[in-house]
Amino acid sequence: MKKIFIARIGMAWCLPVLFLLATTTAIQAGDFGYITNADNKITITQYTGSGGMVVIPSIIDGKTVTDIGEKAFYSCSRLTAITVDTGNSVYSSVDGVLFNKSKTALIQCPGGKAGSYTIPNNVTSIGDGAFYNCTGLTSVTIPNSVNCIGSEAFYSYTRLTSVTIPNSVTNIGNYAFYDCASLKGVYFKGNAPSIGLSVFDGDNNATAYYLSGTTGWGTTFGGLPTALWNAIGPTIGDRPTAPYNVIVPTIKANGKVGNITVNYSEAVSVTAEMNAGDYAGVPFDWWVVACAGSSWFYMNNSSQWTEENDLQKWHPVYQGSLFHLPATEVLNISGLMIGSYTFYFAVDLPMNGVLNMERIWVDAVTVNVQ
Repeated sequence: MKKIFIARIGMAWCLPVLFLLATTTAIQAGDFGYITNADNKITITQYTGSGGMVVIPSIIDGKTVTDIGEKAFYSCSRLTAITVDTGNSVYSSVDGVLFNKSKTALIQCPGGKAGSYTIPNNVTSIGDGAFYNCTGLTSVTIPNSVNCIGSEAFYSYTRLTSVTIPNSVTNIGNYAFYDCASLKGVYFKGNAPSIGLSVFDGDNNATAYYLSGTTGWGTTFGGLPTALWNAIGPTIGDRPTAPYNVIVPTIKANGKVGNITVNYSEAVSVTAEMNAGDYAGVPFDWWVVACAGSSWFYMNNSSQWTEENDLQKWHPVYQGSLFHLPATEVLNISGLMIGSYTFYFAVDLPMNGVLNMERIWVDAVTVNVQ
């Protein structure tokens, strides 16, 4: 389905456009095309560089840079990082991604950024076209602080297979997930948000999953078929996890769940516990797994940690009937290097020594070492 463009014609629209054309001049300089506005300030209209990293300046041609056009970085597949001059009063960057100065609005992820990306917890809005055609990214994690996903935010993000929408999101703009051909599941943790036009058009293999007790759902949502998502918790391997009110694995670091921060000199104690629910006595594979940077580790049945990035070669820490497990320490370590470490505790069916992403229950805790 082709996009529908609405033309607005009339005196109220024509006069501002004519005024703008009369008072701005398009100029090319360095990696950017830009215009000088009537207030003698600069708007960057287009990135024209060859790729790699680019710096958003605070001054161009002696004038202050105060605005970046909506499609200035669209389809720049060779651009891997956007940084911002510290003197710029409007914009900032974190990890090569462009934000507003207060870092509450994610404006643009460079098209050449690769791997997985987690949006910072203080972000409240994902801008229009923010991840437009970001074909190098394998996944994007949206935090519970985000309340708005802009128009075309994930447009033509062809490698996106799964996305979890937190319960904080109340609005999703036009074409936000348009033509995400690999998308299989959109997992909503809250009530149905308000959505714009053609949000999921072209996502022919996707299903919208919702939690029991949430509202606003019908047999379809935004054109997608809907299904009850009996799950909570983070996803792993692009699959929903931790079925609702049945089996509850819990993993903690220093007695806390979710996300903790420690100093590099502090000891870190990781514990796993299990509420078996109605599945007590059923045979399962049990897994304890950790991710450090781009490296993965699993704990084997001798309680030894083994580095292995191919999940098909992982081995369970235990195979046997599900039972109520009190908090049991699986790691106690001091002097972790500065960085981020995520630990997973999971069980799956059937018990066959192979990680099964179709029927898995998992919990995770992240330790940020500073």
